[in-house]
Amino acid sequence: MSAQSTLESPGGNAYLDMQGDRNVCLNYRSGGGLYCNYVCWRLQPSTVVFAMQSDGNLVLYCGSTAYWAISWFIPTSSWNQVNSVTMDNAGVLTVWSGAAGTGNSLGSWSLVNFASCAKFMEAQNSNPSSNGLVTIYPQGIATSAYCDFTSGGGGWTLVAWINGGQQTHANSVNAIGDPALRTNGAKYSDALINSINFGGKYWYTCGTKNVWVRTDSGLFNGLYTNSENWSLDNQKDGTFECVANRAGYVFADYPSCAAGHSNFGSSYATGCYNDGQGWGMSGALWVR
Repeated sequence: MSAQSTLESPGGNAYLDMQGDRNVCLNYRSGGGLYCNYVCWRLQPSTVVFAMQSDGNLVLYCGSTAYWAISWFIPTSSWNQVNSVTMDNAGVLTVWSGAAGTGNSLGSWSLVNFASCAKFMEAQNSNPSSNGLVTIYPQGIATSAYCDFTSGGGGWTLVAWINGGQQTHANSVNAIGDPALRTNGAKYSDALINSINFGGKYWYTCGTKNVWVRTDSGLFNGLYTNSENWSLDNQKDGTFECVANRAGYVFADYPSCAAGHSNFGSSYATGCYNDGQGWGMSGALWVR
């Protein structure tokens, strides 16, 4: 790329623009605004620059903070094969040995640090057809997240995995493990969960329970001493009919909805609780 030139994605919704001051900006026409680390480019585009380090890494800076680096891991023996660079609709750069999109791929690098599965999905021309692992960057931290792109409109990030025989999804406000591994129970830290949750509600499953959940503030609180109400939308129709604040539980809709109530976690039991099934249920918590 040269000054004041662009590199277009195939669908035309994303393009790299090298400006007259030689800063490089990534634009999404469909989303409006400039993207990188999602927030920083939107709010402070004038502070975003690319810098080529002495070690050959290309680093993006927002002000003085480095958000990501491209390590051009093309083998030295292959440098003379570099012929072209393309960018796809997800903001991924690929270096080719032939003309644009032909020959051998010599390496690919993502230009966009999406904060959640929902933000990743927004950038696609069409919703991904299958669920799976995606690297997202909530709070600027590279996180391997499991994304559900096919349920309830898609864009759900798995933030807690409930193992019926453990308490590790609920007994700490700090990160316990990677829910994407889905073996032992695990959850992200409260702060990380809240940085991903742009919609203010959660998708919660426990045994046969499959509902939407929200709090008064929209924030997740992993403490057993709850400070606010939780409410459940059992029909997932937008009406949150069960509102309760039960001390000693991460969240529970008892006694508001005694029949069919559920408890996400407790200090004295494993797994989650679903009325009619009891404690020891497995499940999950997702945000969007």
